[in-house]
Amino acid sequence: MILNFRLGKHGITADIERAFLQIELAQKDRKVHRFFWILSLDDLLSIIILQMNRVTFGVTCSPFHLIGALLKHLEDESINFPETCELLKESFYVDDLIVSVNDFEDAVKLFNETREILSRASMNIRKWKSNNEKLRQIFDTNESNNISKHKVLGLIWFMEIDTLAVDLEKLCQQISFDVVTKRTILQNVSICL
Repeated sequence: MILNFRLGKHGITADIERAFLQIELAQKDRKVHRFFWILSLDDLLSIIILQMNRVTFGVTCSPFHLIGALLKHLEDESINFPETCELLKESFYVDDLIVSVNDFEDAVKLFNETREILSRASMNIRKWKSNNEKLRQIFDTNESNNISKHKVLGLIWFMEIDTLAVDLEKLCQQISFDVVTKRTILQNVSICL
């Protein structure tokens, strides 16, 4: 906390709304995204085959498709927003934006340009959070920004004091207390995340 305060870093997180569904599958790939649909529970033989036209959440390759589409879009938009696109290329973990910037003006620029860049791909980036109170006021887009803690990739981020923590209650429920070693603790922490 003290180091980030002295460095003047502004931590920022955001999320792309329904990110996987924003990516259309190529026509040739849709056949491997087929599924059975029962038309009526009274007649279990009334089954039809449907197929997805969009990337499906939960399919192993879905994060790859999303990141590939994002990187392509950011490359295309780098003509208009070179600095922001370069930063965004390294700051997404699937559909979650996690980034820090040096000063307040850079943070506001990032917020405005990221929304513009992603809107050009018909994507809505939302749930903006920051460790800076002034940024949280700017980010306030009718979302709950009054919360002092936020989950970031399974960790708890206490934004006011800029500290990450692990949910020990959840961790203790996961740990088998038969043999407690550094290895078992680390394994169980990774499960809780």
